[in-house]
Amino acid sequence: MTAVVLECYGARVRLSAPSAAVESVLEEIAPFATPAAQRTADVSLDAVAAAGDTWVVRSDSVHVDDHDAFGPRHLVAVLVDRLHALFSEYARGVHFVHAGAFRLGQSLVIVPGRSGAGKSSLVAEALRHGAVYYSDDFAVIDPDGMVHPYPRRLGLRRPSGARNHLSASALGAEVATEPAGVDLVLSTSFVSAGTVWSPEPVTGSRAALPIIDNTVRARLDPPGVAHMAAAVARRATTLVGDRGEAHELIAALRNRSAPIPDAASN
Repeated sequence: MTAVVLECYGARVRLSAPSAAVESVLEEIAPFATPAAQRTADVSLDAVAAAGDTWVVRSDSVHVDDHDAFGPRHLVAVLVDRLHALFSEYARGVHFVHAGAFRLGQSLVIVPGRSGAGKSSLVAEALRHGAVYYSDDFAVIDPDGMVHPYPRRLGLRRPSGARNHLSASALGAEVATEPAGVDLVLSTSFVSAGTVWSPEPVTGSRAALPIIDNTVRARLDPPGVAHMAAAVARRATTLVGDRGEAHELIAALRNRSAPIPDAASN
């Protein structure tokens, strides 16, 4: 067993797992986290051996459930997923928002939404059409409303419901390296293939809500989250509305055929 403290945006997680698994985890999360110099941690994440090749992944965070994993490859995937969740919970100076983010042309677009809303397919479609990748599962946003790159592999659902994880490079996309302000917020969910995207522009507090509702620490730091969301809403245009296929919405954005205002008027 090997133990290491990993740091990401000020969050420190003590990981304890088989040495081979720790090595694989370190390689997977290298773009996001580094081993910390100090040994103190906010929270622990432990892989505990059970019967046969079964591992139970445990954390002392009340927000992360125990998880049974079978075999070393599955164990690594579970550890990486749990680490991202813990980073989002304990980060300092930034907020993790459940959102995809990409730059299409000159516009930085974020798509807030929980699992199942279809944001990953929307991000992937944008990347196939030349967008620059910022994030899929979490958008990291600072108090000034700037989005920082957090380019973990995209989790695209297969027909079976399982996820296929792809890097941005596998889709031929460039990965962002610098933070940027948000130009467009798309609060949208996939409904059906025949749904026509006809979004409603919203301003003020309504524009901040999609950000607040999808921020990990919204209940733990209401003033900080409200400040961050307001900073995004003041700069960005926010569009709310259900959508059909991802390629139709991305085509609308690229062709400017959708009713997209030039700027927010909050």
